[in-house]
Amino acid sequence: MRILLVLMLLSGWLPFSMAAQPILTKGGPDLNPKPPMLSWHLDTLSHHAFCYKGDVWQQVDVHNIILDMIACHEGVYLYHQRGYTRYSQTGRYMQSCNWFLCADSIRLERTEDLVVDAYDYHTNLLARLLPSNWFERNVQLSRCVLDGVEGYVLPKWLDPPFVGKCESLRTWGVLGVNGQWLIEPKFDRSFVFRDGIANVEYYGKRCKINEKGEFVE
Repeated sequence: MRILLVLMLLSGWLPFSMAAQPILTKGGPDLNPKPPMLSWHLDTLSHHAFCYKGDVWQQVDVHNIILDMIACHEGVYLYHQRGYTRYSQTGRYMQSCNWFLCADSIRLERTEDLVVDAYDYHTNLLARLLPSNWFERNVQLSRCVLDGVEGYVLPKWLDPPFVGKCESLRTWGVLGVNGQWLIEPKFDRSFVFRDGIANVEYYGKRCKINEKGEFVE
């Protein structure tokens, strides 16, 4: 039964409400000989992290001093001197990043090459924000709150991926932390709300929209 539950979790078959986060403990070097499944432990003395899998504790080596450990959705972020490294529940390396935001149903990550990715609870890619050119060193995220739901202005991820500058994508909208598009991704460029109104570009035409995504005069 235990093996079946793990397989269901990893496959994404279990619904959101049933999917379990990893269980984290922090402290000394002594490890619980029989911890719950999906357990992780950070030895705060040696700065080593351990993942319990295959009925044994296994050390997770990131080649850096691990300063903290954070659970997010179905994974674990190890914080170290060079940023963050994300692992699956069972200790499989996923990706390195220098910043992340863990929200209700989405997760944002900024990688070392300044790409910002938005994932759902099961690590499906929803949106990707690229630097406009190789000389830009900061990717600014526009945040807003629409009808009480926090959201971020992002371009929808295209499959197959679009090759080109992010300004050329006609897929910009507002992705909410609930995993839903609060404003349909259909605009040419990024935008910012000020006093409930945003200046947008739609098929090359400059327009204004309200917080419902409706065009206004």
